[in-house]
Amino acid sequence: MTTSLQISIDDAAVGMALATDLTDSKGNFLLPGKTVLTATMITSLKKHHVTTISVSVENAESEIESAERAKADLKNKTDRLDKMFEAHADDALNQRLKTFLINFYSDANHE
Repeated sequence: MTTSLQISIDDAAVGMALATDLTDSKGNFLLPGKTVLTATMITSLKKHHVTTISVSVENAESEIESAERAKADLKNKTDRLDKMFEAHADDALNQRLKTFLINFYSDANHE
């Protein structure tokens, strides 16, 4: 799902795509919609006193859902590790292994 988002030109980044045609305050055409911004374009827009732009945002909701799913998955794995290692809570080597596995799963979720 593609939606548009109004952002400040100061928040614009290389690689963002314009959601709509862009005009200056006098109505002069500057760039067509779907243009992928470059550093030169952003600088030029600032020189034309453009203060806000409308950019396309792809799958924003899906990314949030994906992050929530990854967080829940990490919690499930951590809970399972807690159960597996609870009988050996006083064994330092087992606790080090448990900590290593939790960190491994956590790092894998952030890639």
